[in-house]
Amino acid sequence: MGGLSAPVPCLLNDQGGGFYQAAPGTLQLILQNQVGGTTNFACGTCVVWNYSTPAHTVVTTGVTCTPTSSQFVIPAPVPAGSTDIYRIQLTFTQTPAYGASADLAESPCGQVLLSINDSALVLQWQVTVTA
Repeated sequence: MGGLSAPVPCLLNDQGGGFYQAAPGTLQLILQNQVGGTTNFACGTCVVWNYSTPAHTVVTTGVTCTPTSSQFVIPAPVPAGSTDIYRIQLTFTQTPAYGASADLAESPCGQVLLSINDSALVLQWQVTVTA
């Protein structure tokens, strides 16, 4: 007897203006619903910084990128009850340069975060994680 699987919860909670609250876990962002061309992540310029460190350290562990997805393992802050802040820069390429669009979504929960078009090719978000 088959049953419906429970929906997968999203990690990001939009606070507006490029600010998000997040739960620890693997954040996977994908491009979907491509219209009028192809939109890809420009992986060489997609960066995650840990703003909880004085030097705003670039995060390399747990960060992966392909043309169609970007993934970041958001660790739980230590000690328990503390907060970590990350700055995520996402950049995109489009072919053709004008007229293409795609939805940026959190996977696997399916939450569409925004539409990527020629006016939104570089994004910076601040993500706050509290243990």
